[in-house]
Order: sequence, then structure tokens, then C-alpha cells
Amino acid sequence: MTKFYYNKNGKLVRDKIPALHRAEGHILKMRRLGKDELADAILGKFPEELQELIDEKSAGDAGREKKEIADLLTLIESYIVARGFTKEEIRTVQAEKDAERGAFHDGAWIDWIDLNDNCPDGQRLLKKFHKESGKYIEEVK
Repeated sequence: MTKFYYNKNGKLVRDKIPALHRAEGHILKMRRLGKDELADAILGKFPEELQELIDEKSAGDAGREKKEIADLLTLIESYIVARGFTKEEIRTVQAEKDAERGAFHDGAWIDWIDLNDNCPDGQRLLKKFHKESGKYIEEVK
């Protein structure tokens, strides 16, 4: 038998994966994470799953792309449970936010914004852009 390690610290896997491995005769060391540790592990899994979605979209395989979307949805739902929230709470917040600011359905894309520094929202955005300066390029007139 050949032993493989999942990264340095292990890997979060779907609930049935350990049993599937054992059914194949594999030996594994595993443990169950507590809720706080699980929430952190789920957050750490997002980049991996998101990259898999990007790869499948690039490959043009709609079936595999759908599976990767399903993985991301499962991660979101698992995170909700691990944090002790309910789907209904999240859906309510989502509906409120969508009603106030919209969703992402229309494809609105902003290349640049010339802030009106004299209004409260302009001041709010100015603070935000300065705080997150690595994401934005400021052109001073």
C-alpha cells in the first residue's frame, strides 16, 4: 500500500468519502471537525472549488461545470449550518440586499468612477477605496 497525505494538515471532504474509501479497502486517518473548525475549513475549501469551476468553464464541459456549481452551493449550505444560521435567514438578507442594491443578473460592469466628493456616498466610497487601496487605482486631478 502507498500512503498519501492531503496537504500538510489534511483536507475537508464530502461526508461519504471516508466510507467510500474504506469500502475499497483503503486505510485512512480522519477526524470530525467541530463547528468552528468546520466553518474555517469550509472557507478554506472555496478557492479550490472555485478554481475547479473556472477550469470546467474554460474546458467547455457544461455537465462538469454544473457539478462544480453544485459543489459551491453545497459548501455555502454547509457553511450556513456550521455557523448556526438558517437558509431562511440568509434568503431574507439576500432578498433585502437584492431589493436595495440589485443582484448580478444584468451584467453591470464599472471601469471607473469619478467620485462626487461633496456627497455622503462619495465620502463613503472614498474611504472604502483608500482602505482597500490594493484593489483600486486612484487618479488625482
